[in-house]
Amino acid sequence: MIRRWMRTWSTQLARYAVSGLAAAAADLIVYVVLNRMGWHPLAAHLVSRPVGGVVSFSANRCWTFRGRRFAWPLLGQVWRYGAVWGSAYVATEILIWLYLQWIPGRPVVVKVLAELTAGFVAFWVQREWTYRGFAEAASSETPGGRLGGA
Repeated sequence: MIRRWMRTWSTQLARYAVSGLAAAAADLIVYVVLNRMGWHPLAAHLVSRPVGGVVSFSANRCWTFRGRRFAWPLLGQVWRYGAVWGSAYVATEILIWLYLQWIPGRPVVVKVLAELTAGFVAFWVQREWTYRGFAEAASSETPGGRLGGA
């Protein structure tokens, strides 16, 4: 059972990373184009990040976590994804600003560092909350479950 869980988890993590790379590529392409057009890094991020968000949500729902009987309908996943995404978005805006103080003149390096910093937490939250499987959601509400009593 643990072996199966580890295999599932590692497969999802690998797929999440690939989906994240696709989303990051879309985000970074838009960011670099806007930055080269003279946009300030924070303004470019304001536009590029949502592009990556759409790619990420679609890839994760259709590929990374496919095969799960989702606990939430599509709209439930959308608002949960949006909440996590919005939190990560604010975190990356703050990190970009902070990193620009330490690494001025390197907006692409700063963007990549900010996205990596915020991205590590996102997998766990998306897996456990946004794309939670039906059986996992049911067990978390039962006595002795993760959200239940001891």
